[in-house]
Amino acid sequence: MATYPDFSCQRPSGGSSAYWNYKLEGEEVEEDTKPITFSLESINPQSDCPLFSRIPPEIRSLIFEYALKDYEDKLKLYEDATSYKRPDSLAPRRTDTELLRTCKRIYTEAWYLPWASAEHSFYLAWAVRSPPSVTSVRKMQRVLNALHVSHVEPTIGHVKVFAQLCELEGGGKLMEIMDMKYFHPKVVTITIRHTDWWEWEMDMPLRFGEKWVDVCVFPESMKELRIAFESLERKKASVDQVAEQAIKKWEFERKDGVIMSAEGCVPSIMRWSGASTWEGRRWLRDETKPNQLDYYVATVTWRPVMKEPASVLPTGAADSQAPRQRKRKTAKPLQAEEDERLITDMDSVLVAFLEHAGVPEHTPADEVQRLLRDYREMNYSVWDPEDWIRNFSEEDENEYSLNDDWDGYDNEFNFNDDLWDSDDNYVEGEDNYEDIEL
Repeated sequence: MATYPDFSCQRPSGGSSAYWNYKLEGEEVEEDTKPITFSLESINPQSDCPLFSRIPPEIRSLIFEYALKDYEDKLKLYEDATSYKRPDSLAPRRTDTELLRTCKRIYTEAWYLPWASAEHSFYLAWAVRSPPSVTSVRKMQRVLNALHVSHVEPTIGHVKVFAQLCELEGGGKLMEIMDMKYFHPKVVTITIRHTDWWEWEMDMPLRFGEKWVDVCVFPESMKELRIAFESLERKKASVDQVAEQAIKKWEFERKDGVIMSAEGCVPSIMRWSGASTWEGRRWLRDETKPNQLDYYVATVTWRPVMKEPASVLPTGAADSQAPRQRKRKTAKPLQAEEDERLITDMDSVLVAFLEHAGVPEHTPADEVQRLLRDYREMNYSVWDPEDWIRNFSEEDENEYSLNDDWDGYDNEFNFNDDLWDSDDNYVEGEDNYEDIEL
């Protein structure tokens, strides 16, 4: 999640009344918002300060950038039982802006750095698979507009996109981000989490459509595009297959026509462990320890391909003096080989039902299954043999209840009632996403 600093501090004396006032989780940015401005006469040049009299501006800028860098707010850690808490997203990010309050000269040199040096994250995902507050295109565009009006268009170091394939593969929603005006990222990382793949609930083979590769065109400022392919440790071979296919089959294009290729890339590998419970369900099928899943991530990096020198062009060609950019190869879908699906009669179970059945939280998966079978047999006259996979009714979230209208296994994957209509059809729309208040 990208967050933004609170500039609502004591206004330095003098200068105009224009005020840069967007907040971390509060006020919206107005279109005409500008930073504080001062007359040159009111700014103390700080001639006796070594920071300004002895240190070159380039070094001073690096110092300011380091001091104003955002960081994870460890006092507001995300809950473990979510699908979005991970090593690179443990908590909301924040920036300390006390440095900007020290003097006018520091402010005039560094007022935009808290935003420019921040790590910005977008979620192309359902609300239940995103943090409570997320960055939106609409609100980031307001900040970009304000920076542009102030004659500042900083290059953003790193932009992260966490995307479900159902939201990414069409390409349109990613292009809404990449098409923002005055948007100049250096590095973009797209992460496909374990729960973002098609039919991950049924442990289907990994597959990734190619349409978005042909649709999406990236900003000219991009130096790297990274795609992190994540799944379970036991599906390591499938992740490696998909990553290797992406290197060979996919190339991307920038808006200036430059091709980005992953040729020769050796995927970087990361392993981590996280909770097996999210959205009210505990996934017993994939546990390696009680309440733990082990993940495997392979990240592929695409970089700009240098234009071919003029010497390789045909002699006498009209453009023989100009470098030429080759055409991007047509993308093809990625598909891991069929592997043995891991299917049990208790792939996952509602946490509330575990509590109702009196199953201790840290019970191993095989023991959980045994206890539930015993519980089902003891209460057979009351509980249908398949009741344990059903959802609670909205009327009574504290008591497990039968659902007379239950129409099959798929109904248990309707995670968020707000996203589904009365006929269990997914409801498209902007309202399904929560936006951060800048």
